Amino acid sequence: MTAGERSGQLKRMKLRARQRSNYDRLLSSVAVYHQAMVVVVLLMCESVSHLPLDSGCDQGHIKYLKKVLQFSENFNSLTSPAKNRWAEATTLCHTLFDLDTRHMTSHMTRHQTHD
Repeated sequence: MTAGERSGQLKRMKLRARQRSNYDRLLSSVAVYHQAMVVVVLLMCESVSHLPLDSGCDQGHIKYLKKVLQFSENFNSLTSPAKNRWAEATTLCHTLFDLDTRHMTSHMTRHQTHD
């Protein structure tokens, strides 16, 4: 069921208490989810645009990209219609933000020491 269909059911008062609560948790999490998806897309674009043309890719960068992929898979699982685990997905997004901050800080530090 889509969020639009749930919204219609809510307006028509067709949702049970647990369904209303679940829908409210989803709505309160959407802003964080949006930010996380924007970060993932921007980081993937940045990563692809700065891939070295030779095979000497930084192992730390590869490890970071694998963690972003793991985030995407876990996020997809937690937000599936069968699970509806909004709080855990929000926590996962905050973990991604922390990972991004650490990666960008170390990336900038490495580039400053090489200049």
